[in-house]
Amino acid sequence: MLNDEARYFVDRWEHCAERSPAEKISNETRTQLALVKLIACGRVRKPTTVLALGERFKNSGDELSEHAKLAIDYWVGCALAWSGRDEEARVRLTSLWDSTEDRGMRFDAALELAQSYARRGETKEAAEWLDRCAELTFIDPVKQGTIDVLRAGLASETSELEPARETCAKVRDDARARGHMALAALAASRAAWCDLELRYFDTAREGFEAARLLTRSLGSWEKYARETTRIGETLLWQGRAQEAVPVLEEALRLSTEADDPIAIAEATVHLGAALALSRDPVEGSTLCDRGVELAKKIHASESLAASTLHRLRIALVREDMESTKMLAAQCRAEAALHRTPLYKFEAKALLSLADDRLS
Repeated sequence: MLNDEARYFVDRWEHCAERSPAEKISNETRTQLALVKLIACGRVRKPTTVLALGERFKNSGDELSEHAKLAIDYWVGCALAWSGRDEEARVRLTSLWDSTEDRGMRFDAALELAQSYARRGETKEAAEWLDRCAELTFIDPVKQGTIDVLRAGLASETSELEPARETCAKVRDDARARGHMALAALAASRAAWCDLELRYFDTAREGFEAARLLTRSLGSWEKYARETTRIGETLLWQGRAQEAVPVLEEALRLSTEADDPIAIAEATVHLGAALALSRDPVEGSTLCDRGVELAKKIHASESLAASTLHRLRIALVREDMESTKMLAAQCRAEAALHRTPLYKFEAKALLSLADDRLS
């Protein structure tokens, strides 16, 4: 909430400053308030605004302290990653890691790098950056818990789902007991994701609901939007497309308001599929295709893998054999994207059905 108030304060200040004589407001004041806004936007995950503000600081080197420069580099690096520009993000964040001895800043950079690699399925590199994080925790229970949850996420991609779920559940319960609700929300969501991968759909949905409730209590609306997408996605994979539609419509609205490109692509792909499978095949397929284009722009491999599975199911339901043949071939070509057990299961079932229909 304080971050939202800081953004509002700076916005109002800038509005007033536009109406004041330029000589009455020093460049230092303008720079410091812009920095406050950039950091506040970074903390609530507003990548577009962070990148725009970052551009304003390109020629402000002499006016900034070294710590301020590091903060700008960190948040701009994060914003690049959140926008799907992982290569640029990694260059900036790795440079930050190499250029400072500030252990807190290095931890934050390494954690974001680990998540960047994890999103692309590069688990070896992600694990290496998590190891670097672990060297900088100062026995901090929140930092250590975050590392444990992210490591469990990597393990879940190698089918070690039950141990990963147990780890996340333990971190969730410990964090709740200690009052670390942001960590509890993260762990609850990851535990629910393991349940989804195990096809424990009802348990997964309950877990995402619990995580969403925690994010709402924290005022983390961008995370609330993501948990809403997860709930809708779970209903969709469970075969309850009609129930998924209103949930995913809300998720898309919230993700758009949150300015989260990855979440927007995810919600668009899943909503399109839910609409196509429950109400309007043409409108739904068009929306799903739009989600694919968004996912391609930001290299959202998970959304791309899901979209192919959804579109293959839609083609089978519509008895569109030409599209079924094309999408079955695409699904086989994308086998490397089916990193998780749920996607592997869905791909195997859909391809078997497609082969039967095409034979």
